[in-house]
Amino acid sequence: MQTRSAVEIARSALAKASPGASDAALDEAARLLVRWGLEGHGASLDLPRALLMVTDLEGVMGAAVEVAPEHAGLRREVGGLRRPWRRPSSTPPGGRSSAPPGRFTSATPDEGDGTDAPGE
Repeated sequence: MQTRSAVEIARSALAKASPGASDAALDEAARLLVRWGLEGHGASLDLPRALLMVTDLEGVMGAAVEVAPEHAGLRREVGGLRRPWRRPSSTPPGGRSSAPPGRFTSATPDEGDGTDAPGE
């Protein structure tokens, strides 16, 4: 599948899950989701890390993504997990920044490729 088609599919799914997001935000979130998939992060996602990825995407889109009610309580527990993907700079701990969409925060060498430690 071509990357453009993958982005269009991801964008469509994100639009259904988060109807309040703007077109530009959906485009950016879809590109990130496909990038993370191409980097192989989807192969090892467990439920808590999937919710953490959803949280990062929500920050990029500026809109909430609906999750199953039985998983809503887990959202409070994922903050201390380490990310195997790079956090988009538009979703720093504690809220959005003014960084351009698609830019990534750098990881320190002991954290690996973009992981986050609690309280960062």
